[in-house]
Amino acid sequence: MLVPSEICSPHGECLNSHGSYFCICAPGFSNVAGGISCQDVDECADKSRCSQGQCLNTEGSYRCLCENGFKHSQETDDCVGESSLLGKSPVQGEGSSAPSTQSWSPSDHPHPLAFFPADVDECKEYGDAICGTWRCQNSLGSYRCIVGCQPGFHWTPLGDCIAQRRLQQGGAAASHWALG
Repeated sequence: MLVPSEICSPHGECLNSHGSYFCICAPGFSNVAGGISCQDVDECADKSRCSQGQCLNTEGSYRCLCENGFKHSQETDDCVGESSLLGKSPVQGEGSSAPSTQSWSPSDHPHPLAFFPADVDECKEYGDAICGTWRCQNSLGSYRCIVGCQPGFHWTPLGDCIAQRRLQQGGAAASHWALG
């Protein structure tokens, strides 16, 4: 018998709901089989990706392999002519369904770590609303919404997060679902 932590693994988290469950999938993965499993999204199915290059689907993401004379542009997340990249750092591009991330290849530069971009903490930058009433957890190049309530909210037996002040007032509370 599978335990809840194994049901949606390795690319999702199990959300127990009344009489059932639902998988909350990581960025780059989508729900399949009625929401009870997570499957890789093939970003390369979008034929507009990686013009002047080849799109390579990876687990949870994709990578643009640019043709000779072209380099990855961080601004457009696409391959552009090298002359339009003067003064910019040479990196291969990697994208995801979440905000775009970058990666490097050892052949790009003798000291590639000097060009590795700093992680953006989406949880801090976009605030609490990014995950509704759930907790936001930053990860390199992305974030995820995890089961559990933000400060000021209370976890109900039905798996909802409701404002503590609403509980104290005895009022009805609305459910919040955040799929991120």
